[in-house]
Amino acid sequence: MWKYIEKLFNIYNKIREFLYKKRLTKDISRDNIIMKSISNKEKYNLKKVRTSKGEENMNLLEMNPHETKYIPLIGSPIGGSTASFLYNKIFASFGVNAMSYPVEVKKGELPEFLSAMKYMNAPGFIATSPHKQDLTAFMDEIDDASRIFRSVNAVHVDKNGRMEGHGLDGKGVIGAFDDNKVDLKGKEVLMLGAGGISGIFASELAQRGIRKLTILNRTEEKARYVADTLASCTEVVTASGAYTAEN
Repeated sequence: MWKYIEKLFNIYNKIREFLYKKRLTKDISRDNIIMKSISNKEKYNLKKVRTSKGEENMNLLEMNPHETKYIPLIGSPIGGSTASFLYNKIFASFGVNAMSYPVEVKKGELPEFLSAMKYMNAPGFIATSPHKQDLTAFMDEIDDASRIFRSVNAVHVDKNGRMEGHGLDGKGVIGAFDDNKVDLKGKEVLMLGAGGISGIFASELAQRGIRKLTILNRTEEKARYVADTLASCTEVVTASGAYTAEN
C-alpha cells in the first residue's frame, strides 16, 4: 500500500513543480491549458464556464491546488495512454478544478492501490487494461451490465470510501452512432470480436432496441458466451460463430 501512496505523492509533487515553473514563464498561453484541441465545441455541448474573476473557462494555473481533485488513470502498461491528456482538456473546458494523471498498476496489485486511494481524498479513478474485469470484485455498488459482463472502467469513491463502478466503454460506441444520426432500433448488427468490453457494447446496443446481434470471434466460445449472456437478460435475438478468413 505505502508503495502506491509514495508513487501517487511523487506524481503529485511533479505536477506542482511543473505548474510552478509554468507560472513563472511569461510566454505560456492560456489556450495551451484549455480545450484548444477540440475544434467543434458546439457538437459536444461544451459550455463556457466563468470563474469568480469573470473569466471564461478554468485556467489550471489559476486553480487553488488545495481544492484540486486528483483522478488517477490506472493500467499496465500505461505509458502509451493519452486518456489523461483528454480528460484534463475536458476538465478545463467545463471549469472543473480536477486533474487526471497516469499511474502504473500491474495486474494483481489492485488491493494495494485501492488501499492507497483512501489517503488521497480522490473522488474516483479511471481504469484500463488489465483491470476492467478484476475491479468488479472490489465494488460496493455496480450497474447491472457491468456486473453481468464483468467490466468496470470508471469508479466513483464517496466520502465514506464506498466504491461505485461503471463500464462506460459502450457509451462511447453509442455516441459515435448518435453523432452520425444512426437509428439502431430494429436493426441487425454484426460485431467482430468478443474481448473484455464486448459485453458492455452489446448491452448498450440492446438498450437502443436492436433486433438481432451476431458476434464473430477467433475464439468461438467467447463469442458464444457474450451472445448467450445477452440473450438471457434481454429480448435481443443473438447468434455467434468463428471469425475466419472465409467469412
